Amino acid sequence: LRECLAKSCLRSWTVFSDTVYAQQDHKDDAIAGVKSTARLFGHRIRLLSALFALTFIACFVLSGILNGNGTTYFAVSCGGAATHVLWMILGWRTGDDSSSARLFQVKLNLVTSS
Repeated sequence: LRECLAKSCLRSWTVFSDTVYAQQDHKDDAIAGVKSTARLFGHRIRLLSALFALTFIACFVLSGILNGNGTTYFAVSCGGAATHVLWMILGWRTGDDSSSARLFQVKLNLVTSS
């Protein structure tokens, strides 16, 4: 169960993150014939991306429950991740390529600075 949960968490985050990244190039991808989640999700991109992000957070929380983690884990790790993902989804202007690029860069900076 834990291995399945870890893989689900990783895959959900990857789809969410890659979709944000791919959205900045979706017009060029259409011309070049590149298939991406940004193109696949179409006008439902925010909703479907949010569902993958929600799955990521749910897996994160369930992992903490299964591991017997304490309040600090849920407040800092889960709460911090949920706040960051919510900020990304609410601030994402899906029709603006620079918004996708900015959000991806913020996420990249967050990951690489830790």
